Amino acid sequence: MRIVFWNTKKYDKTIDELINNPRHRGGGGGDDTNTKEEYWLVLKNAVPDKIALFPVKDLPLNPEEIKRVQTEMAKLIRPLLENRVPLKTGSEIIDFEGEKIKLNTLRGSKNKNDFTVSFYYRVYDICRECLLENKPMYLSVTEE
Repeated sequence: MRIVFWNTKKYDKTIDELINNPRHRGGGGGDDTNTKEEYWLVLKNAVPDKIALFPVKDLPLNPEEIKRVQTEMAKLIRPLLENRVPLKTGSEIIDFEGEKIKLNTLRGSKNKNDFTVSFYYRVYDICRECLLENKPMYLSVTEE
């Protein structure tokens, strides 16, 4: 099972069209990333009325649904940021709830949760982008 959020439709594009355009961003997880339970909880809390439609490809979410997904992603991120060792440098900088946080997503990081934070933050940031640009976010729940 894969649960993925995109800032564009995915299934009307070739893989080359999708990955060669840096504005096309997606994030999510599932069986292959050991995050299936977390993403199901996001869906259950943010878009419970959509669950009956699964499996689904490129289901547009409206602004209220996007806000709820973003809120649920923040709930996943916050506990992972507790008790972090602040870093002077990082492989990625995120802007989460008004705070710039340097993450080290490489092996051997002092902060073992940084990779997971980065993973969840990608969806959180796609929500922010879609809300700012007043465009739908697309949800796909598939068996691929």
